[in-house]
Amino acid sequence: MLNVPYNSVNIRQYTHWPDYELKHVGTSRGQWFAADVRAGIYVNIGPCGFAAGYIISNFDVYSQYRYLSDRGISFSKYYPRHPLLQGAHLTASHCF
Repeated sequence: MLNVPYNSVNIRQYTHWPDYELKHVGTSRGQWFAADVRAGIYVNIGPCGFAAGYIISNFDVYSQYRYLSDRGISFSKYYPRHPLLQGAHLTASHCF
């Protein structure tokens, strides 16, 4: 899987309420590639098809956010690290 790592956030810092400063912080660092494996079963019954399976990937959803920082404070401690992303999928299809 190919991912283009760009993300940005807007930070609202209140100086004296209700006045605030709005700051834009962005990064283009993060995970570019990820392995993605899917295993499943597909059943075709006439014009209908059904599939069910399992997905495992090393794609890190929060990799871009960990490289963001503001005033020397890194955002990395606020986002969890997961070595593997796992899930299941169900699909229903119909041929017209």
